[in-house]
This record gives sequence, C-alpha cells and structure tokens, in this order.
Amino acid sequence: MNRVSTKPGWAVHGVVPFAGGSAPRLRASPHVQAVAFGALAALVSEPREESPVDRALRHDRIVHRAILRHGSVVPFRAGTVLESVEAVVQLLDTNTGLMLLQLARFAQRVEMGLKAALDPAVTTAMDRQLFDHWVARTLSPMADERREHVKDVGSAAIFDAVYLMRLERVTDFCAAVREGRGRHPSVPVVVTGPWAPYSFCEFALSV
Repeated sequence: MNRVSTKPGWAVHGVVPFAGGSAPRLRASPHVQAVAFGALAALVSEPREESPVDRALRHDRIVHRAILRHGSVVPFRAGTVLESVEAVVQLLDTNTGLMLLQLARFAQRVEMGLKAALDPAVTTAMDRQLFDHWVARTLSPMADERREHVKDVGSAAIFDAVYLMRLERVTDFCAAVREGRGRHPSVPVVVTGPWAPYSFCEFALSV
C-alpha cells in the first residue's frame, strides 16, 4: 500500500465560527484540535502516516462533522499542512474578513453533485433540451449557487455540476432528481453528496 510520509506541523481541515469560551471539539474526533483566533477556529490534527485514500476519507469525515456541529465550515483541501500553531494563527489573522464572509455564505449549506451522460445515440434532442430546462429551473435557480459544465467523452457528453444549497433542501433536491429521471429516462443521472462546499471556495488565501 502506498503511504503518505508524515512531516512536522498541523494538518488543517477547515475553519469554523468561534464564539469564545472553550475551544470547539468534534464528537468522535478526539484527535482533532481547535486553534482559535477571534471569531474563528481552525480544526487541525497531527499528520499521520496513511494512504492517500485513508487521508482523504478521514479529512472528509472531520469536515462533515464540522458542518453538523458548527453549522458552517470553510473546508481546506486534504493534505494542507502548516508548520506550527503560530502559522495557523497567522493564517486566521491575515484572512479573518474573508473567512467570516465565507462562513456566513456557507451557513447551513452543503454541496450536492450531479452527473448525467448525454449520449447522442440514446438522448433525443428534445429530451436534451427538456433536461437542460429542468436543471436550470428546478435544481438551483441562483446562478452563484451553481457550477455546471459539459465535457466531451468519446461520442458522449458528460454534464457535470455541483450546487450549493441549504441542508434542508437536500431531500427536495434528491426528489427533484428522481422526478427528472422519470421525465427524461434516456438521460442516466448520478447524484453525489452532501459534501462540504469545496467547489465554492473560489478565493485565494493571503499567507
């Protein structure tokens, strides 16, 4: 099994809101610590010797628990490591305004994914047009809460999209997808999520 070599420092999983008092902790995550600065707290852990897959899965579990416990999280990519607690504090200090804006935007929100195979051999032009209309009007009408593109794969086209939505809308989203499958049976559709809103972290941190 391929293993990721450990290096000194702290793996940073994400940033959550912090209202003061005792440092926030995650249930069932005894190895996760919080580095607090002002109204922010970074969730960190010591890097482990583990495979890339195990590292990514552990990171995703930590970030998902953070959403459920704290209501909002700015997720970092798995494998983000800073050399010291002081470096984590400096990151929070330098990016406080940006982090607060993103936490407000992501409050009680998650990312849902949607993939569809638009194979011209089985997808009629009318069904493709109706599918596009259904996606635009049903799943996520706000332009800044959608990321959609089409990739050509051989003779087919893959519709690949992610949507930012409130947690309580996930059930409605899945129901809408089921309805869409019924209306457009020639379009294979796969749903993924809920995830932390990685695809909507379109900003650069100051370091």
